[in-house]
Amino acid sequence: MKLLTKTSRYYIFYTIPVILFSAIFIYFFLLEEIGESNESILLTRVKVIQSSTLKKEMVLC
Repeated sequence: MKLLTKTSRYYIFYTIPVILFSAIFIYFFLLEEIGESNESILLTRVKVIQSSTLKKEMVLC
């Protein structure tokens, strides 16, 4: 029984910090990836809107 409690204690002491570190790392990694993705989508939409407004201005002139 002592070995079982000792093993459980080691699992708790070693896995909790690893899980916390991994969660923090993944959070910031995904935050960066989503930010870059959103930025590229917005830039693409801006280009599309600019080109469509230029075409409309040319038709109106």
